[in-house]
Amino acid sequence: MEDSDDIRIRQETENIENWWTDERFNDTNRNYTARDVAVIRPSISLTTPSHYLSRKLYFTLRRNFKKGAVSNTFGALDNIQAITMSKYLTSIYVSGWQLSSNCDEPGPDFADYPSITVPEHVNKLVNAQIFHDRKQNEERSRMSAQERKDTPRIDYLTPIIADADAGFGGVTSVMKLTKAFIEAGVSGIHIEDQKAGAKKCGHLGGKVLVNTKEQMQRLYAARLQADVMGCDLVIVARTDSYSAAFLDTNIDPLDHPYILGVVDEEYPDNLMTFPEAGEKAIAETFVNESRINKMLKVWNANCTNMSLKEAREFAKELGFELKFDWEACRSDEGYYKIKGTLDYCVKRGRKFAEVADLLWMETPKPDLKLAKGFADGIHAVKPDQMLAYNLSPSFNWDASGMNEEEIAAFIPSLGKMGYCWQFITLAGFHLNALMCEIFSREIGTQNMMRYVELIQRAERRENVAQLKHQKWSGVDLRDKEVELSSPFNVGTKANQDGCTESQFGNAKL
Repeated sequence: MEDSDDIRIRQETENIENWWTDERFNDTNRNYTARDVAVIRPSISLTTPSHYLSRKLYFTLRRNFKKGAVSNTFGALDNIQAITMSKYLTSIYVSGWQLSSNCDEPGPDFADYPSITVPEHVNKLVNAQIFHDRKQNEERSRMSAQERKDTPRIDYLTPIIADADAGFGGVTSVMKLTKAFIEAGVSGIHIEDQKAGAKKCGHLGGKVLVNTKEQMQRLYAARLQADVMGCDLVIVARTDSYSAAFLDTNIDPLDHPYILGVVDEEYPDNLMTFPEAGEKAIAETFVNESRINKMLKVWNANCTNMSLKEAREFAKELGFELKFDWEACRSDEGYYKIKGTLDYCVKRGRKFAEVADLLWMETPKPDLKLAKGFADGIHAVKPDQMLAYNLSPSFNWDASGMNEEEIAAFIPSLGKMGYCWQFITLAGFHLNALMCEIFSREIGTQNMMRYVELIQRAERRENVAQLKHQKWSGVDLRDKEVELSSPFNVGTKANQDGCTESQFGNAKL
């Protein structure tokens, strides 16, 4: 006979199973059951903005993918940027790099800031979004029907995808981080396959990967936490395997063909992967050219899908000895040296796609050919897999080899390949720096006209809402709250006679 606990678990299990049948999870695999999730859920449902916004983000991206379109965005440094972005963009990015360079102890992107740093920033942006949504609702309540028709509503509740770096630790750390992000109201997070504690910006050298199994554990942990909270969280899996230098362990056979080793003790610096070592051994073992070509064809068609042990056995079957020592060249920290390739990225991406909603391959420069190679490699096995692309300001776009027309067409070109979410990670940082550089220099001349010309007139010309900064900050909403809270009409509204913002007239902003 069922008791109350059995009933709760059964009902929760049924609810979760029904939820998982939604088209949103058509391509999502899990290594646990609905009942497993049910038994570790709280007894009450907890709903955050993330529950609404994650689903909104997913279907926005899915529609883009089907149409070959793009949600392109950039990293928001503060509330002002995020709210302004909402008028024009369908997603917002939060960069760990930007926050690392702008926190109490600034530094490069080593993910050495407190793990709560990015979730707290997300929470500030989401709270600002909700506030401006409320402010708009109050303002529109005072409009006539014609004024509402003439004033399009702004969707301030724009989904946010945030940087979860390498998860800041093991499985439980990833789960706690994911929980903090969902409580903050995030819509999506990206997790990269670098080693926590050794993580570096994707465009720095000396990057260390975790083995593929460990990255899968992180992705499953993030999905499990989202499932426990009943959230449709969008998960982006990033791989740095194209330009990383090291791998923490050789425990996963998927990684074996890309680990470097010594093939000749007399030349310890001449490192090769075991597929390359096999090619060398075939050329040295067999004499007949047609025989060599036949062996190379058979070897290359199979070796990259093998573990080292399997490759040694396969080499013996083909009639040659595979000499290869990956222990002899490990780093001082004990890491294995690797050779990053497009094939390695595709192999990892296909595996990560079992759990992740989007895949991101970090690249050293903007390269449509490389991007197409990754997309084609993924879509050959996962034709509906959504992709993400970092339009990084770390790239020197003027030195990319593209002309201006090609740079201008870069985003839609990627969109046609399935890169339905694209982002300029640090644009908020750079636009802030640029404008501050110009204005600081100009106002330093002690000429007030430089403020009027560079800022105030430009704001009016571009219809920038912050020109009326009191109104933008919600003075009318606060007046309404004071009015509703007070039993007396004391006539102390902030936005009335005496408010200097009246000097800007009735300009519609």
